[in-house]
Amino acid sequence: FRTRHRAWKAALATLHSAAPVGDGNDVETRRNQARNRAREEIRESAGNYGLSRGRTWAAVRTQRPTFGEPRAVLMTGEEASVNNRSSAEAKIALFRSLFRGRDDVYPRRFESRTTGKSGYAPACANEWVTGLCEKPRIKCAECPNRRFLSVTDDVIRRHLSGQDDDGRDFVMGVYPMLLDETCFFLAVDFDKLHWQEDATAFLETWHTTNLSVAMERSRSGNGGHVWLFFEEAIPAGLARNLGSHILTETMERRPDIGLDSYDRLFPNQDTLPQ
Repeated sequence: FRTRHRAWKAALATLHSAAPVGDGNDVETRRNQARNRAREEIRESAGNYGLSRGRTWAAVRTQRPTFGEPRAVLMTGEEASVNNRSSAEAKIALFRSLFRGRDDVYPRRFESRTTGKSGYAPACANEWVTGLCEKPRIKCAECPNRRFLSVTDDVIRRHLSGQDDDGRDFVMGVYPMLLDETCFFLAVDFDKLHWQEDATAFLETWHTTNLSVAMERSRSGNGGHVWLFFEEAIPAGLARNLGSHILTETMERRPDIGLDSYDRLFPNQDTLPQ
């Protein structure tokens, strides 16, 4: 595992290394040869990690979508048999097999009735409990009575149905980086005006790697998320390097678009804060 990790990082470094000394044509030829070798090493390492086309963890492979008429190919395997008529248990199992992050804590979406501000905060069993929760006087991060809620099938059910047991809106998030600084997926967030064009170009670059990806519209409808699911947990830094490489390749292949709508990668850091 560590050997493959080093090989992949070395390949990524080659892709971004300085050009060798020589005349213009010679430099360009040798640079392209080096880049092609590096791409092959990345593809080989990706296959060793279980990131090849046809893996069921990816669920679907989006193929050059036209927005308004999305096209996707279902992957073969047990997960691919889940559809809108499947049982709740099967849908929950599929969801948990893909969006795998920390299971000891999860964030829940909130929206202030007074300011309209929205965001995500760790779900806490003691939230607003008299004598235990003193928000907003004491911030959650400084509260000695925090008791995080873990991810369960019931939590996933509420998220998929959009409501908790009291009929209130329920939207959960996920903390993608595990405590050992690995992750099971990489998500790329696109926002702003030209997100559709940028995301399409980004997907086209992904297809050259033979890795399976999926795309969805964001909650607002004014953005999109591209997902790459891993069969096994890999270092978060490695996943982010791969995403950065695809972004760079897209900008070089399509300098006309600029990727202004690109916002961030998830996980959004290589390591956990110390």
